[in-house]
Amino acid sequence: MKSQTILTLSTVIVQIVLFMGESGNAQTSQIPSTDSTVAAPLRLSQPTFAFLRDTLYVSDSVYLEVRLDKQVIYQHFRDGTVRKYLCSTGNPRPPDAIATREGLFNIQWKSKRYMSRQFEVWLNYWMPFDGGIGFHGLDGRSYYRYLGRRPSSHGCVRISNETGKTLFSSTPNGTLVFVHSGSPARLLQFADSTTDSLQYITDEHQELLQERLNAVLERRVGDTTLQVPLAIPAGKKDFRKISIGRASGIRPVQYPITPIRIPLLSRLPEARTGSLRIERTILPDRVTTDSIELTSNSF
Repeated sequence: MKSQTILTLSTVIVQIVLFMGESGNAQTSQIPSTDSTVAAPLRLSQPTFAFLRDTLYVSDSVYLEVRLDKQVIYQHFRDGTVRKYLCSTGNPRPPDAIATREGLFNIQWKSKRYMSRQFEVWLNYWMPFDGGIGFHGLDGRSYYRYLGRRPSSHGCVRISNETGKTLFSSTPNGTLVFVHSGSPARLLQFADSTTDSLQYITDEHQELLQERLNAVLERRVGDTTLQVPLAIPAGKKDFRKISIGRASGIRPVQYPITPIRIPLLSRLPEARTGSLRIERTILPDRVTTDSIELTSNSF
């Protein structure tokens, strides 16, 4: 005789008040902390589907997310606060220009005013994160019309000087920079006291990171490499870029109900609210029903 398990979805309704200035100032959203995950009610005799992603943990108290597809920056804080800023990223069409690369980086150093030797212009609130690519403002306001609209830089992430002043004072050296186009195969989540057995990423984990990425892209549900909780050390000076892959076009995976524990994407709301709340769902050790259907927001 089979016992029935009922999964309930705890829905949190959040009222978000956004403030936006003409100069590209921050929109701030206070997102309350929640342990809820997105899962459909139990459906017997139905297959199990979900999006498989690789979750990396953030040990720092803040990180930056650059959405290339939205031309916005989200500043995520551990307390759930999310600030939104307009930006303009790299347009590869002009001579000597490149597209801003996707991946996980960190702020290498900072300078309130720095002269670009290549283009012979002053960069305000300069914060490089990928070699010679970084956040900065420019003298004047003529470039503001492109912020939040389309890529227009030679590769850097252009921001208003007002945004630059805010980010410069609230983003320490070593802060993570998560650059993607809306469909990364890797996601970030703040580590907390309930996250057991964290392993901090070192150079020795490079092969493991690639194996985990391959497992997601190849939809390998039972790959045990995804069970290792990996955290990114805070303020790491010799940080190496971490590839994030692209999960666009990858269909949800059918999960057999077996006693395995695999990290799954459970929630990734659209960024128009300025919110990117990522939770980690674990398949249960033992399920007595025939099947469960898990759903999540597609990117």
